[in-house]
Parts: sequence; C-alpha cells; structure tokens
Amino acid sequence: MLSIRLPLAVILAIIVGLAAFAVSIGLNLSAYEHFVSPVAVIIYLLLQMLATKFTVPASEKQDEAVKSRTSPSKSRNTNDVIPQSSEVSTLYVGNLAYKANEMTVKELFSQYGNVISVRLMKDKKTNRRKGFGFVEIEAGKEEVFIKALNDSEFMDRTLKVRPAKEKSE
Repeated sequence: MLSIRLPLAVILAIIVGLAAFAVSIGLNLSAYEHFVSPVAVIIYLLLQMLATKFTVPASEKQDEAVKSRTSPSKSRNTNDVIPQSSEVSTLYVGNLAYKANEMTVKELFSQYGNVISVRLMKDKKTNRRKGFGFVEIEAGKEEVFIKALNDSEFMDRTLKVRPAKEKSE
C-alpha cells in the first residue's frame, strides 16, 4: 500500500512545484494544464514501474515464508548458521516464567546442544508472554534436551519440555 501512496505524493509535489514555477514565470493556466497532465502521467507510470519492480508479489512472500519454516538450511536468527545437511526438530517448552525472554531460554538450551531458534508466544491483545514457546534444535538431539531440561527448575518454574506436535492446517 505504501508503494501506491508514495508515488502519488511525489506526483502531487511535482505538480504543485510545476504550478508554482508556471505562475512565477507568468504562464497562463491553460498552457500549464496542457503541459502538466502528460508529464504527470509519465512520471506516475515511471514511479509505478519502479514500485512494482522492487516489490515482491504476495504469492512469492508466502512461498518464502513456507520455505523459511520448512527449510532446515535457513534459520530465523541471522546470528545462527546451520550446516546445509542438518535437519531441524522443534521442542515445545511449557511452564516458562513470564519474565523469560528468547535470549535467556536460548542460553539455557545452548548448554545441551546447538539451538537454531527460540520463539516465545505472546498474547496478541496484551503483548505479554503466554508462558510457553518453541525451540528449534538439530534433529536427533531431542532426547538429550528432553532428559536434561524436562522437569528442571528455571526462573523458579518447573519446565515441561516435549517434542512439538505438527501444526495442522
């Protein structure tokens, strides 16, 4: 939506500028109208072409989102680098303290293996954490994390760590 509003604002500014210029040099308004409308249309079309060239269609955005969720070679955190051949497993982490954040949970889990990403769920209305989340780890290491962290104390709470269930559509 921004790509449409920005060119219109630019065109409006150009038209107002041309009008001020025309008035300052003494052109009558009818000559100005014949000059400005084709120029405004050309500028508008050029800006639209630029806007569509640099924007990604919604279908491609959805494809990229699906790839980032399913592709083990891409991590959500730019600081994490995962080898191309590794697979990803997701663990559910429940009964988290509400003050726990992604960094503290990642530090805890990193003691037992490579952590790819941490997502803690938030309430949409209040933007407060819900007390559970998901940790992506290397596939095949789930049992290590579960044995080490399930029913362990973290921030005065007893964690529940389980393999995450696949989200049904």
